[in-house]
Amino acid sequence: MSEQLLVDLNPNQRFDRAGDRIVVVETGGRTIPPVKADRIEVDKSRQTSRIGR
Repeated sequence: MSEQLLVDLNPNQRFDRAGDRIVVVETGGRTIPPVKADRIEVDKSRQTSRIGR
């Protein structure tokens, strides 16, 4: 997911502080229960994000 898509999906978020809720795209095509993440790691060069629990 690109940084621009994250910004477009979350227009009022700053992405520089912990604890905010953001909207992301679920691309797996399967239904999964919501996940509470301890952290989200974003790699701008690879345009990827990972959820840490």
